[in-house]
Amino acid sequence: MRSEFSGETREAVYNKVRLGESNSVVVTQSRKDGTKMTVECYSMPIRDASGATKGYVTLNRDITERKKAQEALQESEDRFRTIAETLPVMVSLTTKEDATIAFTTRLITKPSATAGRR
Repeated sequence: MRSEFSGETREAVYNKVRLGESNSVVVTQSRKDGTKMTVECYSMPIRDASGATKGYVTLNRDITERKKAQEALQESEDRFRTIAETLPVMVSLTTKEDATIAFTTRLITKPSATAGRR
C-alpha cells in the first residue's frame, strides 16, 4: 500500500527509522476500492539488551473519521466567526454554568462621549 506523506518527506521518515528514532507521521493511503483514508503511523525501534536497534514496530491507526470531524468543526467555527465579526453589534457568548465569557467580538464603532448621559 503506497502512502502519500504530508509534512515530512518519505526519506526523512525512513531515515529516522533507520537511525532507531521513534517517529510519528500522518499519511494518506488508498484502500483496495480506491477511496482514500488518513492514517497515523507511529514507529519505534526494537532494541536488544545492549541498546542496538534490531528492527522496528509500526502502529497504524485509521483516523479518517476523526480528521473529517475536525475539518467540519473548523469549517463551522470559521462560518460562525465570519458571521459574528461582520455583525454591526457586539456578540458575546457565555457559559451556562458560571457565566464565563467564551467568545466576544470587538465593537465596530466607538460609543459617543455623551452616550448614557442625561
